[in-house]
Amino acid sequence: MEAEPGTPAAPAVLSPAETDPPAVQLLPGDGAQHHFFRSDLTSVEEHYIRDGARLIGASNGEPYVTWFITDQGIFRRDPKGPGLLRYLPPEPEDGLAWKQRGGDADVWFNLQAVPECHSPLGPTYDACWQLTVLNRQEQTVYVFAPGPAPEGWIGDMTGILDERVDHFADPAQSFVKRRGQAQPAEPPSRAAMLAGAEPWPADMYAPVQPVTLAQFRSEQLRQAAEAGLPVREVDLNGDGAAEALIGRLGEWHADEVWILDSRGNRLRAIHDWLPDSVLGRVDLVTIPGIASPVLIRETGSPAAWHAIAVEWMEGDQFVSPWGWHPKTNLAFGMGYGILPDGAVEITGSLSGYTFVSRYVIERAPGESAFPYLARQLSQEVTPGPHPTTAADLLTALFVARWYGLADQIEGYIPDPAVRAAFMDQDVGRVRYNPIPVRVGRIVEAEYGPRIEPAPPGPDGSIEFMASVQEYEGGSYWTGRAVIGTGEDGRLVVESLEFLDHGWVY
Repeated sequence: MEAEPGTPAAPAVLSPAETDPPAVQLLPGDGAQHHFFRSDLTSVEEHYIRDGARLIGASNGEPYVTWFITDQGIFRRDPKGPGLLRYLPPEPEDGLAWKQRGGDADVWFNLQAVPECHSPLGPTYDACWQLTVLNRQEQTVYVFAPGPAPEGWIGDMTGILDERVDHFADPAQSFVKRRGQAQPAEPPSRAAMLAGAEPWPADMYAPVQPVTLAQFRSEQLRQAAEAGLPVREVDLNGDGAAEALIGRLGEWHADEVWILDSRGNRLRAIHDWLPDSVLGRVDLVTIPGIASPVLIRETGSPAAWHAIAVEWMEGDQFVSPWGWHPKTNLAFGMGYGILPDGAVEITGSLSGYTFVSRYVIERAPGESAFPYLARQLSQEVTPGPHPTTAADLLTALFVARWYGLADQIEGYIPDPAVRAAFMDQDVGRVRYNPIPVRVGRIVEAEYGPRIEPAPPGPDGSIEFMASVQEYEGGSYWTGRAVIGTGEDGRLVVESLEFLDHGWVY
């Protein structure tokens, strides 16, 4: 039973549906097998069996959920608290929100259609269904593919394609679970799944109370703020309705930043697939010439070269310029700046060199596959103090070669014959960001040579590996160099020979 807003309703007992309601088409069929990858790099095998009006799921062989199919909708007993909760109405309806009492707190639900939803197992649907469950400062977002399911274990395209858990109070517990191509596996026995399943409930369920989308969104922001997360509301696309950004902006950290639209729909979860060792930063800026507020996303480490993405909203879509580097919408540097004329400046440093590249963002030609392009206006590579270590000297030498700084090469290799031999060797070119030259001792590994730390030999010789990133994989050069002291007391390369050149994926 469903109460009108503001009208209390009496609890009721669930009874099995005699005929499946339309929402059953969003659930897996009997015997379905689904394979998921998690953002913590683990994988999950899920199996489902149908027992009358119950749909029972097992995760890695252990029963973990039972759905109860009724005329009032599809219920399950929430694992985070007592109570029978309706997770799907009898028939999906775009923009539907409701809440139920689950133990000592309300659990909130929001169901919306998602346009152009892609299934990893096959087609792109005109629409999928997204269910958001808000329960005690934890938000779980499910994306369901429409049915009906084909027969057989492999290739069942219904059920959950994507599950994202946003833990407001402890972001480290947030994770993503994404459906992949199912792999043949021995399913748990039907008897074992039935034995571990929830029996048909004999207790009453709390009334389903309709709420507005605005009320749902307000509750999302309240719970996020209560958990200590910053909440900022900004109109990102100029339509007059404010989007909400939940999470810390303008600082480096390992947590996600979530963007919600005015209906409570999660538009983005920024940095949701980053490993714990990688940091991220999100800035909200303005760029002259772009009407909407702009998000700058940095991923990596603030002390090293890292990826920088620029994006903003047009309508209900995020757009990002391509062209900073080949085949990617990412710039690479250690920082950025926005100039008064709207140019974006990407900066970095390596072994004393400073790098400054300036780009202008402009609409792409009509035949382009991307709506916006970043066109480079200038690039400046400026040397710094003379290197004082073998690693910095060899890195500076290759940087000078990659960027055509002949005077610097002469200072690093004073011997004309050694310098000429170095210049005769093709050492590729930098397409993305310059990579430090590694020095030590060359050892052979399973996927090619690598460098282990080692001091120079008695004659000052040291082995090295220089590399550049290609469109896919990269090229490397190994060699041996003797480092000495020039007449002015500075480090110089006295001899250099290349040993090997190869490509790795």
